[in-house]
Amino acid sequence: IGKRIRDGLRTVADNSGDLSTALTFEQHEKAQAHASAKQRCGSCYYAHVDEDDCCTECDDVKQAFKERDWKTPTAYVVEQCEDDEFTANPPVEGEFCRLEADLYVRRVNSQIQMGVNHFLRHHLVPPETLSRVRAGDLNFSHTINGLSFGPKFPGLVDVLDGRNKTWRHIPGWPMTEHFQYDVHLIPTHYQPLGAEEIFSHQYSVTEYVKPIDIKGRRDAGLASAGIYLSYDITPFAVKVSEFQKPWIHFLTECCAILGGIFAFTGMLDNLSY
Repeated sequence: IGKRIRDGLRTVADNSGDLSTALTFEQHEKAQAHASAKQRCGSCYYAHVDEDDCCTECDDVKQAFKERDWKTPTAYVVEQCEDDEFTANPPVEGEFCRLEADLYVRRVNSQIQMGVNHFLRHHLVPPETLSRVRAGDLNFSHTINGLSFGPKFPGLVDVLDGRNKTWRHIPGWPMTEHFQYDVHLIPTHYQPLGAEEIFSHQYSVTEYVKPIDIKGRRDAGLASAGIYLSYDITPFAVKVSEFQKPWIHFLTECCAILGGIFAFTGMLDNLSY
């Protein structure tokens, strides 16, 4: 919409039953004081000491900022106040989203879900678009510009960087897709020469895609459409160190090479005469 929207972690429709309900009925989010593991809420963006405190409405965020004597940000719009921006800059056909996130997470196996909001606000979606989505025209094509689990270091290869997945739409066939990435993290300690140690993670990935019929797949136990990234951490770590050989090793190797040359030429001389 022209200006960045700062969002928090929210509850998405994580199964086919939730997705069908979110697309059919506009559910209004109930005001709550604190977020829980199963039910997220609007963030207060560090205006409250407790990061799990909820700011459900735009006025809640403004009041929280006012109590801390913070100015309302102008570089971005918080999600609770995005209605005005959508009114000024309504969605257009062929528009996509760019997602940028820096997350601090616990060192436990977990999953990141990107999908339809459990409390989808229908008034922000053009009626013709919402009608197509309900019929199964839900596009989760994406390009991963960058995905890393820690700072960069020489030789690190983030295998998902630049990965592109395209939704295979077949006219008359109401199918969307479930994209799954299973990432296996390897804790890595990199010790550069003459500098502080860098702690990061290498990773490998297994990926697959599954077609989803929105209209015919309403079971609450079945996977939903969207992009799912689950990660686990290996029980072992890798250490990579840079080191410089002392001069005595270099001289020893040179002597070994010269000795090998003399021995080989002597063997050839004996064979010739």
